[in-house]
Amino acid sequence: MRKRGTVIAFSGAIGVGTAALSTDVASLLGWPSVRFSDFIRIEAKTRGEDPEDRGVLQRIGQELVRERLGHFVSSVLSMADWRGAGNLIVDGVRHVEVLEELRRQLRDSTTVYLVHIEMDDQTRADRAKRADGFPDAEFIRYDRDITEAQMQRVLPSYADLTLDGTSPRGELAELIVKRFVASHSAPAVRDDGEADVEMEPLIISSQSPHLAELVQLAEQLANDSRDFATEVPIGVRGPLADLVRAMNCYYSNLIEGHQTGPEDIERALKSDYSADSQKRYLQVEAVAHIAVQAWIDRGGLEGQSPVTEEVVRKIHDRFCSELPPTMLWVENPDSKERTRVLPGEYRQHGVKVARHVGPSPGSIPRFMRRFASVYGRLRGRDELLAAAAAHHRLLWIHPFGDGNGRVARLMSHAVLSQNLQTHSIWSVARGLAHAEVEYKAHLAACDLTRRNDLDGRGNLSEEALADFTRFFLETCLEQVRFMRDRLRLDQIQARLKEWVADAAAFEHHPLSAERLLSRVLLVGALARTEALEVLGDQGAEKTLDQLIAEGVLIPESGGAGLTFSFPAKLAGRLLPGLFP
Repeated sequence: MRKRGTVIAFSGAIGVGTAALSTDVASLLGWPSVRFSDFIRIEAKTRGEDPEDRGVLQRIGQELVRERLGHFVSSVLSMADWRGAGNLIVDGVRHVEVLEELRRQLRDSTTVYLVHIEMDDQTRADRAKRADGFPDAEFIRYDRDITEAQMQRVLPSYADLTLDGTSPRGELAELIVKRFVASHSAPAVRDDGEADVEMEPLIISSQSPHLAELVQLAEQLANDSRDFATEVPIGVRGPLADLVRAMNCYYSNLIEGHQTGPEDIERALKSDYSADSQKRYLQVEAVAHIAVQAWIDRGGLEGQSPVTEEVVRKIHDRFCSELPPTMLWVENPDSKERTRVLPGEYRQHGVKVARHVGPSPGSIPRFMRRFASVYGRLRGRDELLAAAAAHHRLLWIHPFGDGNGRVARLMSHAVLSQNLQTHSIWSVARGLAHAEVEYKAHLAACDLTRRNDLDGRGNLSEEALADFTRFFLETCLEQVRFMRDRLRLDQIQARLKEWVADAAAFEHHPLSAERLLSRVLLVGALARTEALEVLGDQGAEKTLDQLIAEGVLIPESGGAGLTFSFPAKLAGRLLPGLFP
């Protein structure tokens, strides 16, 4: 008896990302895939209409469902070279009639499952802007089209599995595979048999002549970071953490050769993306980085060590899941072959970064298990001492097709945050970017094998690893001292006083505006009525509204009060030197 095939079909409203998710599932399973939208585009070209105009595609799709349903479905299946049996991924089911026709045509040989992806309207709109640059009005118009009518109320009741599309895409893909595919093994990839000892040493040995100095640096960093956190005014901590996340992503992207200004980042965080696709993609990349760091900062790791295999993959999954599919491709500079990057999944191809040839793809799980077994058991000072080593060794393994540098820096951020209770008010990324040439030179040196018999006992140079550890810890110390200097309460108040005095909007009420800002800095949040009392003059309402308009006061998240903020346009004035 012939084995029945499996078809996994996907449905979901505009912006939920079924195209990317269905492609990820197809890649994981090694199954062919097809989209209803691909056939509709062909039909549009045949009719001499614009295949990139969503309005045109919606109209043609509706006509095909209404007038040529059987032909529509069979034509889509034929695009996948369908032979009436086997497995297939189908994206873009927007009508119950299409689902039922799909099941009717395949009932003798195949079981058809429907996966429906849900997402709140605001997130859908934001993701549609990121991917396609839709203005709000266009998104609303397309979303209200008759072709979308069944998405919210009808198709979910026909689904075999309904998932929240805001979850990381790698997690969703694995859930779908486990639910509908009884036995699945990953496609075989090249394994050159490298032993995990090739990346030893993973930590600085107790015999190293550098250990005592590095321990002293680590202890000094712990003390300075703790003291700094206690000095920061309560009203500054939350706003500063938000600003530091933007700063961290700015400098991390700069290290990758991507420059997105702080004001462009701030606009993107408000879903205001550039119409220029290249600028928009840089904004999207920044927002993705900030989203992952915010998840870390707000307890997303739930006490897990940041250097476990699961967490490293989760960081990559979350970062890539925030990006549109067009940004998840890498090109081999020699062969020009393009490879898709799967969120949270290890690369399936070889890689060379500068002079370093990464381990073969089949060996990555072996190296990552060793990585996690060593670094995952360290705690406190030992984990802090090993932060730089873990940073480099992850880059040495180069486990993902793309995004390894960002994942390494986010992982290091998490290690520092957990061990130093940084409260996210300083970041090592700024220091690494300012010393980018030295940073990359240290990473390259750590790729080298040991120099002589005095250079440790592992395959790689322990001297180079100790040098990088020293550089990393000293860079952290520099950043703590830099932020500590910029955040002295008297200096912030003095800079605010200067700004208020210079702002024409406050020329009649400079003292009251300054008094209110100083008060919010100290207490953290004030109700609007309290803020008006502090202002205490006839122009109080106007002054308060102007402070809100300027972005230095913002509504408290989840509360009714007003809190302090560092708007990007004033960051350079209130915290000079934070950005170039």
